[in-house]
Order: sequence, then C-alpha cells, then structure tokens
Amino acid sequence: MPIPRKFDRRPPERDETRINERIRVPQVRLVGEDGNQIGVVDTAQALRYAQERDLDLVEVAPEARPPVCRVLDYSKYKYEQEQKAKAARRHQKQVNVREIKLRPKIATNDYETKKNHVVRFLKGDDRVKVTIMFRGREQTHPERGERLLMRLAEDVAELGTIESPVLVTNTLAVGAAWEGGLRHLLDQNPDAARDRDTVNVIVGECFDGWLSDARALAVRPEHALEAIAAASVDEVAEGAVGAGTGTTCFGFKAGVGTSSREVEGFTLGCLIVSNYGARRDLHLLVGAAAADAGDAPEPPAQSGSIMMVLGTDAPMSERQLRRLAARGTFGLGRAGSFATNASGEYVLAFSTAHRPAHRSERDRDEFSFLRDDSIAVRNLFEAAGDVVQESVLNSLCAAEAVEGRDGNHAEEFPYDLLDAVPFLRRD
Repeated sequence: MPIPRKFDRRPPERDETRINERIRVPQVRLVGEDGNQIGVVDTAQALRYAQERDLDLVEVAPEARPPVCRVLDYSKYKYEQEQKAKAARRHQKQVNVREIKLRPKIATNDYETKKNHVVRFLKGDDRVKVTIMFRGREQTHPERGERLLMRLAEDVAELGTIESPVLVTNTLAVGAAWEGGLRHLLDQNPDAARDRDTVNVIVGECFDGWLSDARALAVRPEHALEAIAAASVDEVAEGAVGAGTGTTCFGFKAGVGTSSREVEGFTLGCLIVSNYGARRDLHLLVGAAAADAGDAPEPPAQSGSIMMVLGTDAPMSERQLRRLAARGTFGLGRAGSFATNASGEYVLAFSTAHRPAHRSERDRDEFSFLRDDSIAVRNLFEAAGDVVQESVLNSLCAAEAVEGRDGNHAEEFPYDLLDAVPFLRRD
C-alpha cells in the first residue's frame, strides 16, 4: 500500500518589505547608501536618488512617521538578513523563567545561597522572577521587601549588558518609547524573541507635566523609531528637544545637555536631561551673591529628577563603569543638586570598547581593561564630574523660554549668571 504524501498546507511566506515603487507614502526619511541621514524628502525624489546609483529604495522602519527608507542593494540586503536568521536559528536555545522566593527576614547565609542561584540562572541565559513572601504582620512593612529586591538587583547588576539604544522620554511615555525601541530591535534582529532569547530595552524618564500635557500621551512608538533613525554623530540637539521639551532646572527652562572630553587617547561623552532644583536653590549653582530667586512661577519643588548617560570607548569593566557613574554624581553636586525627597538621580555608564556577541560557541571571552591605578582611570574619573556639570549648564543655556500647559511659563536662563558659577573651567 503506498504511503500517502504529506503536504505542507501553510501558505508560502510573503516578503512584506516595501521597496521602490511599492512605497506609496508621499514622503520618507532617507538614509543614504553610506548610512548617513539625508533627511525628509519626497518619495519620488528618494526613488530617483536610488535609481541614479543603481540601487534600491528599501523601507526599513515602516512604523516611523514618515517611514525610514535606506538606499541599498536589496538582493544583497535580503540575502544577508536570511543568513543572519539561519545563523541565529542554528544556536536557538529554550529560555526558561526561574523563580526565586525570599522572605523579608531572610538569614544572611540563606540570602547568599539564593543570590548564587540567581547568578547561576542568569549566567545560564535564563530569566529570573523574584518573589517576596510576606506573612501576617510582615505585610505592614512592604518597604522591607523593596529594600531586599534592591539589594539583590545591586548584587547581580554586573551581569547586565546593554542591548538597545538608550531612550529617554517623559514618565507617562515610557511604555510608548519602550515599544518603539523594541520594534527597532526586532527589525534589526529577525530571529529575536521567537524560540529563544528575549530582548531588553533601556528607557529613562523625567516627569515634565508642569509644562507638558503628559496626560495627552502624545509620544507614540513611532516617535522613538524616528529618534533612533535620526541619531547622528555629526549633529547633537540640546535644550528644549525630545525628552527635554518640558523640563526645568532651578525654575528656568532646561532640557537636554551634552558635553565630552578626550582623556588619555579615549573619549568620554555625557548626555543629560535636567529636571531638578527650584529658584530658591539657585544659590547652590551660582553662589549666594548672584542668586536672585525672584517671584516667577515654577513647578512645585517637592521633587525633581535628572537622567545622566556616560559613554566611553575606554576599556572599562562593569565594576569600573559603576565607579565612573558614581563620580558623575560629584559633578551633579557641583551643578547644585542635593537630591531632594522623591527626586531621582540616575546615571547609566557604558563602554563601547568591547562588544561581546549575544551568542557564541566559545566557552569564554577574554577582554583586557584599564588598571584601576592607571592615569587614564584617574583622569576619566575627574572628567566624569566635569562633563556632568557642563552638560547641566548646556541644558540651561541651550533652552529658550517656553509657554506650556495651562499658561505655565518657564523663562530662559540668564547667561550673565555663568560668570558666578564656581568650579567652572573657563579655558
């Protein structure tokens, strides 16, 4: 008796990528064949640009507004993407979610055992869910559980690796920015989040609800995609842009600020979004003699925040980067912050010197790092404070006055106050 033939009744996969004449939107954000951004142009003009170079116009971020298109050889691009997907499938691995349960009054030796389990799971590429179990009257002290979680997170923090662009937005837009960052990662990695590892997106936030209408939820995922596509090494926007559109500092309009230093052949860069300080605190920035609080309207001073991102190409370990981030807070102190109640001062430090593969058949990676007692580390620590302080001042000086929600108004920072800023290098 003949064996019946089995048929694959699934419809063939269709290539949904829009290229050339299949791109029907009126305008696109064009990225040239060399990877440099050209800008927003008419689709017909972008198509002519590609045809003149005997290349294709390919839509790489359809969710952005306008969509992002790149000029490239689509056949070669598609082949490379298929090869990446095949290589990723060869190393597919099931990711398990492990659960660790802790009690608020856990003994030291038990905590160490549980922590070691977490480290072992993470090193085995599993995900870990940590549950704090309260009993009886313990439920009246939830802060003990929070402290325990923070302690555990800090103890295993060195196992983290940055996998995404670092995004900063307003507090109520974290979800939208996260989704945009996730879409970017999925577009770049066709096999991600299918049968194996997930991906992790980093989003920082500052609350800008005094000037911005945060409840309107105006930030959407496509805005994050646009920001990623528009990122450039040639132009850095500062002041009331992006996440800094609605933030204030010492009651003046502030926003995004940047600064950088060259240190012993390496570069240290800083980007901050400043959103702290009231007019009555201005003396902490410019000294008592120059400070004049005035009576201008300003946000409530009970809280505030600042996001600080330090990036370097110096070969520094996770431990050294944590030390570098701590030195950045000294610069924040020089910039007049004393970390008020309910305020958040967050520093993220990373190095691009080593880029470990997400998956590898090697049993070990070997990296070299700067010595702790080297001149380079010493000077990088000094520069960390300098760039944070300078970035705060740039965030103030680059921002113009803004009329915000419900008539709330933030004035621009008076430049002449810079002459009174202590510790400021003027060379």
